[in-house]
Amino acid sequence: IDYVCHDDLPYASAESDDVYAFVKAQGRFLPTQRTDGVSTSDLITRIVRDYDKYLRRNLERGMSPKELNISFLKEQELNLQKHVSDIREQIKKNIQGTREDLVGELEDLKAELRHTKLFWEDRRQDFVRGFSSMFGSQVNKIFGRKRREITNGSADHNSPSKRVRKADSKASLTSTGESE
Repeated sequence: IDYVCHDDLPYASAESDDVYAFVKAQGRFLPTQRTDGVSTSDLITRIVRDYDKYLRRNLERGMSPKELNISFLKEQELNLQKHVSDIREQIKKNIQGTREDLVGELEDLKAELRHTKLFWEDRRQDFVRGFSSMFGSQVNKIFGRKRREITNGSADHNSPSKRVRKADSKASLTSTGESE
């Protein structure tokens, strides 16, 4: 035991009035003040739990393994832990960076698609005008002739629309009992 830190109150046991009397006699007792809400057990647990972090941090700051009283194997273990930790951090950064890159690329693609859609919507009228200026007279002739035939009743008797009308009228005549 190097030192014992505890509050200065005597703690009695079956063998002694103060369990820390022998340490106090050796000059290795450091009295502390009690602080409400601070548990010595919690502090010791944190020190033991974070001991490797403490050692790694002090090695990184330039302290030697000898100054920290650690063996060569413990030093190598700490170095390995640091490398593994660095690799994990690098992977996390790469994953986050890749995710951000993908999100950015998707946003760029969406913007480009919106732009393309707007471009073609704007150009639609121009294409219709261009088409009708090139083929408008022929289209008007075809549709105009059909329209006149339908209005005048002189459409081709073999046209699909005429055959359908003829078939419909035959069916209605047969259902009423009349014949042609």
